[in-house]
Amino acid sequence: MQVRVLAFAAVALSLSLWAPFAAAQEEDFSRSLVLVFADYPSPQREAIRRQAWTESKFEPCVVSKTHDEGLFQLHGERRADLHRYANLPAGICVPILTQVRFMRREWEGMAIAHLAFMRAPNERMAYRILRGVYGRGLSLVTAMRRREGM
Repeated sequence: MQVRVLAFAAVALSLSLWAPFAAAQEEDFSRSLVLVFADYPSPQREAIRRQAWTESKFEPCVVSKTHDEGLFQLHGERRADLHRYANLPAGICVPILTQVRFMRREWEGMAIAHLAFMRAPNERMAYRILRGVYGRGLSLVTAMRRREGM
């Protein structure tokens, strides 16, 4: 029983130490989102925020078990593209602002999906469109790039 109590106390302590850091990351992400997507309507910005939360909980350096990386959990060629864009070698965490700028550049390069996203009447629809591209990973993005001649 005492071991369980100590384990619980250790987890609670680590979470309490993590909370200010997580809040700072969320604040940094929010500033970056407003800076990079200032010209986007509010529902579209909120959809992007929700996607980053879904993928990474706003942790810019998080790497999944399948080696997906960053705010939007990019993998394969998209992860390599991010590192080339940031001019950083693989394995180095790309700053939040750079990830958000990369996401905008990549997203606006997918003309058909981006147009549908921008025409979405609310955050829920915008998120569904965004999730349809980013939630399914490289295969759908690659297919859209090929279709759009990128």
